[in-house]
Amino acid sequence: MRKYTVYKKLRVFTLFYILTLPTIIFGQEEGINKVFEATELHFYGYDFTGFKLVGRERVGEGFRVKPLFFQIIHFLNGRSPESDFERWYVKEKVTFHQDVTKKLNSEIDISMIIDNNQTGQSHHIPKENLQGMINNYDIKEVTGIGHVIIIGCFNEDVGETNAWFVYFDTSTKKIISAHESVSPGSKSEQEIDENNLEEFDFGGFGWARKWGSTVSAVHSVYMIDYYNPKFKTFKKTH
Repeated sequence: MRKYTVYKKLRVFTLFYILTLPTIIFGQEEGINKVFEATELHFYGYDFTGFKLVGRERVGEGFRVKPLFFQIIHFLNGRSPESDFERWYVKEKVTFHQDVTKKLNSEIDISMIIDNNQTGQSHHIPKENLQGMINNYDIKEVTGIGHVIIIGCFNEDVGETNAWFVYFDTSTKKIISAHESVSPGSKSEQEIDENNLEEFDFGGFGWARKWGSTVSAVHSVYMIDYYNPKFKTFKKTH
């Protein structure tokens, strides 16, 4: 009897999975397609509020790391102005509204910046946490699609960065699409260079420039592995 009950539950779960999987996939595709359909984007910058730094030598140094967030953002904005975003995302207009995340970044508790567990494993922000983070944004724009890059982790031990690339409805703050990318580790500089993305800088000096370059690198990985292929498929069908 017990064996039959387990078998019955397994059949129900399998049927549920088969029925819901197309809906999940369709929902993801529908979300990114809305982004492609838009001619404009509102870019809210780089969100570090869920960030962790992994590094054995950084324990207790959150007070040193927090000011570097703003240096990293300054570096990124200098490298990638609105015109670059318009070209990368194929938009008529991209407008920066970075004061929203700048304010939240300034309020980060320094005791939360360093991953004190020191397992060497990179910290990843759970996808289910993203909506709550977006809900904290003080958004003035009542219509349109917002975009933000949420930085999850710098792992000094393995030289890895991960980030979520999130799009949302500015009127409701409801997330439309979200995808996490990781760099480098999985992709060498040579592999990225082969995709003709010379505008991304992987060299440099200083902690802020070093990690600013890895954010550029993870951005390029996102464009190469996710955005561009999805956009090409969208153009073929629309």
